[in-house]
This record gives sequence, structure tokens and C-alpha cells, in this order.
Amino acid sequence: MTRKTRRRPNILRIVILLSLIGVALYFSEKVLSEQIPPLFIPTPTSTQSPESFVNQAEEFYSEGKLTLAITAYKEAISSDPDNAANYIALARLQVFSGQYDEAVENAQNALLINSENPMAHAVQGWALGFQEKYGEAEREIQKALTARFGTYLQHLLLPVNNGLKKLQKNLELSQKSRSLRNLLCGFWEFLIQ
Repeated sequence: MTRKTRRRPNILRIVILLSLIGVALYFSEKVLSEQIPPLFIPTPTSTQSPESFVNQAEEFYSEGKLTLAITAYKEAISSDPDNAANYIALARLQVFSGQYDEAVENAQNALLINSENPMAHAVQGWALGFQEKYGEAEREIQKALTARFGTYLQHLLLPVNNGLKKLQKNLELSQKSRSLRNLLCGFWEFLIQ
């Protein structure tokens, strides 16, 4: 049996292969890992926009599914807590479903965002009316009307008020002329006799 002699390993070839493997590992770990985000890590933003939750809630409401619509509005609020319209819509649906305490609370949350929101005052007054708190309900409705129509009513009622003042002056002049006429008629009758 003849035995083959073993060849001596080429050190240069081994060094070159190890350096190529090292460069490949460095490239895959440092360069590519910075460009590709890691998997299964939650993103800092919500994956669904608040408008999509609102659209979904309106769709549920149009189908008559109030509980699902309320849940969708709550999700919209959790993704965008600074939108007063979502609180108002949620409070309105809660009034429809008989959840008056929660409706008042959500209307108050909308008022915290915008204290001059007439719809928030109106929905809060509506819910308070169902709770038989009529005094508070009337105050909230009055706030809603003044917040919505306050400046408009002032501008609309200013000419009416001026017209009423003119009418009152004309009535006073008319009463004076009647009394003067009666006096003159009495004087004329005195002269004729």
C-alpha cells in the first residue's frame, strides 16, 4: 500500500479566505443591519389613522351597530386624543345608547379641548336632560346657543333693537298727538257752544 504524502496547507490561501469571511460578516452585521429595521418591534406611531377609525364608526352607526361604533370612536380617541369632534360624536352615540354619564364625561372632555365648542355644550345639555338635571341642561343649551349664535344674534338684534326704540318713540309721539287732539277737540267744542 502506498500512502500518499499529505500536502502542506497554503497559509496565504487560508488567510485570504478568512479575511473574505470577516469582511462579509462585517458588511452583513454593520452595514445592512443599519438599513433594515429589526422585525417584530412595535412602531412609535399607530398603524391605523384616526380618520379610518372615524369612518369605520360612521359605517357601524349607519348600519345601526351602536356598540361597535362606540368602540371605534374610542379607538379613534386613543389614537388622536386632541380631536374634540371625536369626543362629541362618541358622546352623541352614548346618549343614543342610554349611557348618559359617559356621554356627559366625553362632552366635558371635548370642552377641555375647546371650551367654546357649541356642539359639546349642546350634547352635554342633551345628556343632562335625559338625567333629569334640567337646570344644568338648560344652562348648557344656553351656552351652546350663545357660543354658536352669540355674535350673530347681537348683530341681528341690533337693527331690531334700534327699530323697537324708534317704534317706542313713535308710539309716545302718537300718544302725545292723541292727547293733544283730544284737548283741541274739547277746546273746539267749547268754542262752538
